[in-house]
Amino acid sequence: MLLELIEARKMHISDVSLSQVAEKFLEYLDTMEEVPLADTANFVYIASVLILIKSKSLLPGLDLSPEETASMDDLEARLALLKLFRDQSSSIRQIYDLNNIYLREESTVSDIMFVPPENINLTILKDIAKQIIAGMPVVDKIEKKTIERVISLEEMIGDLSSRIQKTLRMSFKEFSGLQKKEKVNVIVSFLAMLELVKRGIVNVTQHADFSDIEIEALNVKTPTYT
Repeated sequence: MLLELIEARKMHISDVSLSQVAEKFLEYLDTMEEVPLADTANFVYIASVLILIKSKSLLPGLDLSPEETASMDDLEARLALLKLFRDQSSSIRQIYDLNNIYLREESTVSDIMFVPPENINLTILKDIAKQIIAGMPVVDKIEKKTIERVISLEEMIGDLSSRIQKTLRMSFKEFSGLQKKEKVNVIVSFLAMLELVKRGIVNVTQHADFSDIEIEALNVKTPTYT
């Protein structure tokens, strides 16, 4: 990708736009269902070397360590080698298509045979199998847990609004099921009550600190009779 950017714009490696490289790489990621970790690591490495090259071109007097210089030289050498491979590949393909240098030999072995050494026995095979099994990576078992569904704030607001319109008055403990439900549901119930107070749908009263809260409906519609 980096070589294509350089060739398309006919510029030196130090002139490559880091934003263009990042943009092209993100477009490449969008085409993949799963992103290999090695690709991401290589991109970060290439980007860091490009930043180093940019810094050197902007600040010619910048002192670089031997490792940094080697990274820059290595990237330029890899780009040059890749360009050589690409330029020569089409010519090599044309030559190979005209004159096949070798042909695949047909196998003369009809059946695959296992010929163990003379000193092999069942005890040795058993020990080898044990060593292979012992060297296999151990898969950590992740403890399974059940995730309980938490009611959303919108659902809780709708529930409280519906219930208060029917009963006209209720306590917060009665609505939230305090001491019976999970703490997170009680918190969502409290937020729903505050939202209805803000909207002017209910009025709340608390007569003492830490006492229960009384919820009362406002603007109750008068029932009609036919």
